[in-house]
Amino acid sequence: MWLRRSAAARDASWRLRAARRAFLCFSAGGEEPFGALEVAIKLDPSSPFTLAMAEHFLAHATPAQRPGRMRLAEPWLDAKGRLGAAFLLGAAATASAPERGELLRRCALLDATGERGRRAMLALAKSAAKPAQEVAWLRKALQPHRSVLASFGHAEFAGLSAAAVRLRGLCIELGDRACAAFAAARATELER
Repeated sequence: MWLRRSAAARDASWRLRAARRAFLCFSAGGEEPFGALEVAIKLDPSSPFTLAMAEHFLAHATPAQRPGRMRLAEPWLDAKGRLGAAFLLGAAATASAPERGELLRRCALLDATGERGRRAMLALAKSAAKPAQEVAWLRKALQPHRSVLASFGHAEFAGLSAAAVRLRGLCIELGDRACAAFAAARATELER
């Protein structure tokens, strides 16, 4: 019903909402939701609804579904901007360790100042082998950007705040005063 409505509605925003509902119904029912996602991508590839669906499509794939879903997502995995980053972050959620790191790096490059890019940077920092690598990823994730904080929900906001505290501790351990000052300033700003 919702998929039919996504094609029949006159207003593009209502069509997008219907596509989202179709996606959620298919996902909840264990059916393949790609048709609804494809409609949403055609309507508005940069919509928050579309980006969330793209990430969810790959992040919630079972091991049996993953290869087929990766083939379906292939045309958009290297798409510039936020849509490609959403697919890459979703793919990273179900990938093996070596592939996961590469997918997260690609996501961070595509969406360097956006929510998904920063989430990828935080994940890369968490899995870094050396403290210097962790510091580098945390510094990138915490770089000020005029509008990025508005797109972060409470959970991601708390993640950035905790990352600033972690960065400050690492910088103190490494004896980098400038880095520690940057981290302290960011922590104060994020907490405010």
